[in-house]
Parts: sequence; C-alpha cells; structure tokens
Amino acid sequence: MIEQFSRCLKYRTGPTTDADRLAPPELAFALGPIRRAMLVKCKPTARNGAFAVRRPPMGIGMRALRMSLATFALLCAQPVQLLSMAGQKESGADAGVTRIQVTDRVVLSDVKRLGINLGTQSYYDAGQMMKNLLFRNPGFEGMSYRTIMRCDAGGQASCVDHRQGVRFPAGFWDGAAFEVLDGIAAGRHGLVISSNPVPGVAENEGCDLRLDNSGRPIGAGDWMAVAKDFPDDPGAGWWPSLNGGAVLKPERVDLPQNTPGHQALRIEASGPGQSAQIKSYFDTTEGFTFVRLKGRFRLSFKAKSVPGTGTRSKVLHLHVARMISGMPSYLELDLPVAPSWTDYHQDFSANEAATGKSSSR
Repeated sequence: MIEQFSRCLKYRTGPTTDADRLAPPELAFALGPIRRAMLVKCKPTARNGAFAVRRPPMGIGMRALRMSLATFALLCAQPVQLLSMAGQKESGADAGVTRIQVTDRVVLSDVKRLGINLGTQSYYDAGQMMKNLLFRNPGFEGMSYRTIMRCDAGGQASCVDHRQGVRFPAGFWDGAAFEVLDGIAAGRHGLVISSNPVPGVAENEGCDLRLDNSGRPIGAGDWMAVAKDFPDDPGAGWWPSLNGGAVLKPERVDLPQNTPGHQALRIEASGPGQSAQIKSYFDTTEGFTFVRLKGRFRLSFKAKSVPGTGTRSKVLHLHVARMISGMPSYLELDLPVAPSWTDYHQDFSANEAATGKSSSR
C-alpha cells in the first residue's frame, strides 16, 4: 500500500508494493486487492456546509468510487452558475445520510468549469486517478479480459472485425465465451474455437474469430462481447525481469489468512545466478509530472519465505525512486522475510518541487 492524502478528497488505497530486486531463493508474495481498503475514507468532505456524501459500504468496491466521480462530474461539468445546496442530516434508519436540496438561488455566477478524467485509468498522464500509485494488479491475481467486437463480416461460425486498433495475438481468444449483444444474431452465445489477426490489415490488427457452429448466423454489423479468464498470469500488470531460469508462478494454496484474493505470486529464484525483479511504474510521461510526491508515504504488503533448495538468505529489496539522474531513492531497503505470512510496512518521505520531472517506479 502506498498511501498519501490530498487536500480535497481523502481516501486510502489497498495494499501494493514495488519489489525492485528479489535476491532470495523462493518467496510467496501476496497483496490484498485495492477495492476493499480503498473506500475506508472515500468520502468527499463537506466544506462550509455545502454538501456531504454518504460513505459507500465496504462491499461496493470500485463501482461506488466511479459512480461518485461520475456524479460529481455531471454536477460540475456544464454549469455556469453555482446554485445553493442545503444539507439536512437524517436520523433513525437513514442515519448517516445527508439529503441535498438544490435551490435556484445563485451563490456564485460564472463558475469556472471543472473537468475530471472519467476515461481509462493509467499509470501515466492525466489517467492517474488512483491514490494507489501502483494500482494495476496489486494482488497478483489472474486477469479477466473482455472486449467488444464489431462483426464487419459474419456467418454461421465466424465474426471478423477489420478495425485498426483491435490487436490480439493469435490464439488469444481461443476457448473464450462470446455473446452477441446487438444485431440479427442478438442473444446468441457460445465458445470461440480459434482466433487470429486478419490477413491484410496493417500490423496484424483486426480479429478473425471462428465460433462453434450453433445458433443464428452472425450478421454483418452485429456487435459481440468476448470474455476469457487467464488465471495463470500473476505478473500481469507488472514488469517482471527474470534471469538465470527464475520463474513466477501462481500460488493458490498457501495464502494469507482471511485474504479476499484467490492467489499469490510465488517467485522461484533459488538457483545459481538466478534473480527476479518485479517492477511497477507511475507518472511515466517523459518531461511532465502529473503526480507530485510531497509528504509521508507508506509501502505495505504481505510476504513469506518458503522452503527451497538454495542457501541464500531470504531477503526482499524494496526500491522506490524517480528515474531521474541525480535524484536519490525515496526507499532503498533490504528486508528479511519471515517464514510465515507477515504484514510489512515501510514509511518514506518525499518533498518534490512543483517542477519535478517524471517518471517513478
């Protein structure tokens, strides 16, 4: 967990880490998912009695955060006047709810429009909406992929999407489930037999799906959803670097107690000359800084060492730094790892100037 607080919106994120260098032999490494802890303080706070928002319950997860941001954006994206809003707290069964009454009395005219990026979250540029700076896959879970295909050409057992920008390696969607959402074959569902890039489309783009031969024929212009789980890729969302035959594996049996996750990352690097690095990046737009590190931060994670054939000590090397020549690392630490699942917390401080450059890892 890397934690920081902003002046306007305060919330804590789920656990995460950046293990930059892993010197030990075999380690099992797990981090809780972002969504449970994220809503601990996900509550826009009242200022001068203007408004307050009910804190979402723990189980709502990311959808609640997106909904609150979307609602806030709808309120603020278009108005040229700020209207008064009177809040009244409820009691009894509705305790904790503030009901908002919007009036037509203008409090401030010519309000400057406020923009919020509601697009894809990213680790660079203006898409860094998370306070969890390493949000991509903090729990080392397997990935579930889903995409929408436009069938430019169809048939009884095929859907071909010629659009540039639709790019998947050969076999990526083999065995995936599909459902036609719109068009003459709407409602049809089944399995993808094989998938390949479309010959003749630039840079192996487009997607040619071969489907099981049952149901209404796919029509040109039909829209199809395709979904597939990849449970065996715990390093998805990270940048692994493996040397000397080191491997990453999903660990689904030996997990921390009460974890909401389904798997941990098992790192096997016990042989001579073996090493493994698990990196994650943020604020990587060269020459620009969208995330200013200023204040106290905390890196939190769960880890344990497991028996192995190597004789090297079981140590995690933790590294947090801006990748800029001459700037010191914010965190540089060799951490011995206990033989049982243990919570680790490492604090560090940063005091970047407003003109700081990117990027960080």
